[in-house]
Amino acid sequence: MRMIGLATAIGMLTLVGCIKRGESITVAHDGSACLVMSALGDAADFAGGDCFPSTAGGWAVQEETNVNSNGEKEHTLIAARWVKPNEPWPDTYAIASSPLAHAALRFPTTLQVERKEEGTYYHFRRRYVGRPWAAVEHQRQSLLETDPVKSLLDKSPETLTDDERHTIADSLIRFKARRAIIYLQDAATAKPSLLSQSAYLEARQVILKLFESQEMTDRITRVLKEQENSKDSEPFDQEMDRKVELALRNTLSRLGVSKRNISAFVEAYTKSREYYQVTEDLDDEDWEIQVTMPGVIIGHNSLSKDKPEPADFTIDTDEPLSPEVMKIVGTMGNGAKASEFSKITFSFEGKALHDRDIWILASSFVANEAE
Repeated sequence: MRMIGLATAIGMLTLVGCIKRGESITVAHDGSACLVMSALGDAADFAGGDCFPSTAGGWAVQEETNVNSNGEKEHTLIAARWVKPNEPWPDTYAIASSPLAHAALRFPTTLQVERKEEGTYYHFRRRYVGRPWAAVEHQRQSLLETDPVKSLLDKSPETLTDDERHTIADSLIRFKARRAIIYLQDAATAKPSLLSQSAYLEARQVILKLFESQEMTDRITRVLKEQENSKDSEPFDQEMDRKVELALRNTLSRLGVSKRNISAFVEAYTKSREYYQVTEDLDDEDWEIQVTMPGVIIGHNSLSKDKPEPADFTIDTDEPLSPEVMKIVGTMGNGAKASEFSKITFSFEGKALHDRDIWILASSFVANEAE
């Protein structure tokens, strides 16, 4: 069994939490909808990653932290809101003022209501926007998924020799350096007019040299030797982020780049880094989405073996709902009976968002009553 998991070894990731997400979407006959989002995970996993619903974003939110049977703090978040007929649906949980709004997961959603002679058709469509990842994955595979490093990462930590730890550390350093260059390339692509090619190449060399320092080698080797957990490495990773950004500023200033352009370029670099970090954070999260539609679901793209089934208007949670959330959830269906609806479930893992969109599609039909 792999004792030094890649989630820790790949550069001592700062974002390694696992959150289980549930989303309940109930469309009413008039085209309005009740949205309920739940998230469960380690309390620390809710900070620094993807954004969650907030009261500032128009949601009723309740949060609670408890200690589970393993003595670990477990955090639960439940949020609910209504979408009125013809009102734009939220396409992210981030609010505009969030520091990580630019990196947040996007899920543009539409509902089309077609009223025809035979009845009414409802077409629900949501697209979870894919996250660029191929560039990082290529470096990970070439540096960490090939021998001798791959074989060394499969060994028990206590059996590694100092030379083997140094070999792993060297590959990890090169991976981290090349990942930083990906951020740099993204910044140059986003802000092509800010730097000359000479300035870009000089900044690139400075970053590479920064990762080649003895301090970096010693620290990663020590982590491997002492089997520090990923949380112990967070201050080190954050320190390296600050050092890279400071080195960028100093290098571009020395090359005569204006302060305004330096600030804009470093901001673009930081946004790229944060985007990839949020993507990394989403990797081990799980989604389960239940879509409830008026009438009978006549088409969907769920990969679940379960077929559409009658709705029940319940929320799967062990937590008692707050009055604010219950006020919304209690009117699910907008006055209609659950027997007049059907539901279908979708699920996917965060890694499925690498370089591709996830589509959630469901169509239902309500026949007109005979006169």
